[in-house]
Amino acid sequence: MECPSLDSGRLMDTSTLQTHLRAELKRFDSPDIALFEECPGDPESFCFLVAATIGVAGKDGGDLFDFIVCSPKWLIANRTHEGAVFGHHLLIVFEYDPHIIEGKLKWLCARTTGSSWEQIALKLSQYGHWEFEGYRPVSPGR
Repeated sequence: MECPSLDSGRLMDTSTLQTHLRAELKRFDSPDIALFEECPGDPESFCFLVAATIGVAGKDGGDLFDFIVCSPKWLIANRTHEGAVFGHHLLIVFEYDPHIIEGKLKWLCARTTGSSWEQIALKLSQYGHWEFEGYRPVSPGR
């Protein structure tokens, strides 16, 4: 369906304008472990950082999102004396397999859409720490 809009006095065809963008995993890596080359000491008890570059599907570039990848066995072994832990930015996997981690990140991206990158990034930041999370530009005169 065409929806005409006024653009400098001419009618513009907006039927080809993209209203929803989708996230895409561009790459991911870990500063703690060579994901596809080594295995943690205990493949059932581990915790490490994964940095994922995620951007708009079909476009170059992206922003960094950090995920703490850990196993339930590691969580149990490292629980606090209070008996509870917050899980923000955690990706819990039941065995070490970088293909599972990659698949879950791709799954998350495929289901994250918005009308702008900012909308998408805010949704993703509920799962991983966005490099611009909490960023506020400095106001003029401050």
